[in-house]
Amino acid sequence: MYCCIFNPKGSRRLTVDMSAEDVTPNGQAYSYPAWVDTAAIPPVKHPHVPTSPQSSPTKAIPTDLKKLKKSARKGKYKGTLGERDNLWYQICIRKVSAGHGIYDEVSKDVFLESNSSKDENLVFPAFVDQNYVFTYYLNSEGKQKLSQLLCVISSTRPDIIYCPLMVPVASLLLHFMDCSQAYDCLAALHTSNTYKHMEQTRSGHESFRMTFGKLVQRFSSSVHKLIVQKTNGNPQEVYDDWLFWILRDLPIHHLIRVMDCYLMEGLKIFYRVGLSVLVLYKKHRAYDGATNIPASIQKFLQTTDISPEEFLSVGFQFRGLSRSVIGAYQTKVKVAADDGDGSQSSPQSLSVPIALRRSGSTIVTGKQLQTIWSWLPTRFSIYQPSLVFTSEDHGFSINTFYQRCEYCEPTILLIKTMDDEVFGAYLSTCWGQRNDEEQKTPYFGTGESFMFSLSPEEKKYPWVGLIDNNKVSGPSDHAAHLFMRAQANLIAVGGGGGDGICLDGDLTKGRTKACITFNNPPLAKEEVFQTRVIEVLTFADSDDGD
Repeated sequence: MYCCIFNPKGSRRLTVDMSAEDVTPNGQAYSYPAWVDTAAIPPVKHPHVPTSPQSSPTKAIPTDLKKLKKSARKGKYKGTLGERDNLWYQICIRKVSAGHGIYDEVSKDVFLESNSSKDENLVFPAFVDQNYVFTYYLNSEGKQKLSQLLCVISSTRPDIIYCPLMVPVASLLLHFMDCSQAYDCLAALHTSNTYKHMEQTRSGHESFRMTFGKLVQRFSSSVHKLIVQKTNGNPQEVYDDWLFWILRDLPIHHLIRVMDCYLMEGLKIFYRVGLSVLVLYKKHRAYDGATNIPASIQKFLQTTDISPEEFLSVGFQFRGLSRSVIGAYQTKVKVAADDGDGSQSSPQSLSVPIALRRSGSTIVTGKQLQTIWSWLPTRFSIYQPSLVFTSEDHGFSINTFYQRCEYCEPTILLIKTMDDEVFGAYLSTCWGQRNDEEQKTPYFGTGESFMFSLSPEEKKYPWVGLIDNNKVSGPSDHAAHLFMRAQANLIAVGGGGGDGICLDGDLTKGRTKACITFNNPPLAKEEVFQTRVIEVLTFADSDDGD
């Protein structure tokens, strides 16, 4: 348990004489909270304000998701810093119950009262990476509040193992709201089933970070060639720093505009801004005379005269930078890391049969489950199976299936037919993703998913993008990305030429065909099959007991 210093001082706000951008729609100076060192905030180099601030009414925040996204991208609120407390809060909690009062209730149990506000008393949870501790313009009181906020997050979300982005995001939120509101925002971001905003494990963060270099090669090959040339063939020394360009080196007002879009669109926005940094770095020839490219990029950003809008507009010019493409590259990075990592426990060392019997599965034996575990990404092979749905107990209802499996991630779908064939799929994304309002196709998921057969034959069918780089160059083939489909009347895995697995809405009948996504044959002897049992497994900590 973390011991944090609690110093309740209310939420006083200081009215300061700021630049034009810090003017509210009513023409009043924006009042930062008392825990922000307003004197240290640099003036805005590129002010954007209404022609007549006093006559310009506050714009209503759009409720339509597409309009809200457009507003964030175009910065329709950029002339009114004072609106961001409301704008950011509404963006974060638009799809969840804010859970008002949770922060205040938990903080009473977590904090020890003290009148001290010295920085050396700060305590951060274990999920914080000290390399990413950016507090921006929080003063000593603000840093204490940040410490309190993170400790409450740690207390209420023990599943968060490693989350470097937590500190910078929390710090920026505290520039515009109090701890209770910031807690609501962070809790909502972590439970969002629309977009991912923060990785919560080291392997997840590393795959997110390491994917950037792959995206530079694909979407800005000329910049990549320049970096290769300037680093004597070692571009990774530059790409390793890309998140620090945004979180550490961008001026605060640029970062606030990035935050507008990040809260709306998730981690993807960081890739766009990182690509924009390199494109503008090359365009302005900031590398001329530089012997240390990482240091010259840092200097370029810290002294830039380029407006926040130009940084964002360049980033949004990259066509084809879709979530499916990003997910495909992240999958390849994860698989490469798993293949090269021998530090994890062997799947055969797990007590799979014991955990399985306690789970109540009637489809697979302990030996078959060990086979599945040997196919899993290494980071999941250390967990035990947990049965969350079985048709024997929960019935053949697709609604019940969704209710019990909606937000489980990842999952293993197991099917046993009336002919005693056993097959299924490992699915990297939760079924709740089907409700994403911005989804342009009914398909979702990532290339970490795979299909398999257990009886009469044991065989794994991985994503075709991992084994056929010529066919999925980029990767761009649409049929290779049809991982999961979920509707009110069906569940499907794989596509292109037919569904690899498709279950009807009553779950009693299904179909299986060869599909392009996983390059699999039909998994049953008959294309149309009757189901005997359907189960879904998820993952539990290896030390969890029943």
